[in-house]
Amino acid sequence: MAIVTSESLDATTVDPATVIFAGAQPRHWALEDVDGDGDLDLILNFRCRELDIDPDAEQACLSSYTYGGTYITGCDSVKIVPTNAPADSDTDEFLDAVEICTGTDPLDGCPDDLSDDAWPPDINMDAVVDVVDVVLFLNAFPSAQGSPNYSGRLDMAENNAVIDVIDAVAFLVHYPSACTKP
Repeated sequence: MAIVTSESLDATTVDPATVIFAGAQPRHWALEDVDGDGDLDLILNFRCRELDIDPDAEQACLSSYTYGGTYITGCDSVKIVPTNAPADSDTDEFLDAVEICTGTDPLDGCPDDLSDDAWPPDINMDAVVDVVDVVLFLNAFPSAQGSPNYSGRLDMAENNAVIDVIDAVAFLVHYPSACTKP
């Protein structure tokens, strides 16, 4: 998630150590321009399983303090995608919650075309985990959120804002393989 700098709030003044989002504290954070306006925004990484969001929730809230001690709060809309939803046709072992955090489609187990980001280890989305995917993974290994090579898409194991050995193992168990539709 991101706290975006606006006319009323400079995100660089928010103390990340005081942030609470849906009952959880961020595991990692970084300053980065996420909206392309030239201002630094605060990127916050949470473990999905630590968030306390009711399955029927339509919004989630964040609270924090600035380094100067000013209390801030904000809410935004959320869409909860239940794990193992009845419409889930994903047959791989990646839990829906993991796919939501990595940004892959939790309801689809295999890409239909190059724009369908459906299967976490298939980095180039061609329905095969091959040497091309290995090279793409290695380009981001090791890295952490905020570094130019980091991609949350490749944080497959712990969603901890670090592409590390645990993510490499989660990726490499699929090399070489192809996905198929159920």
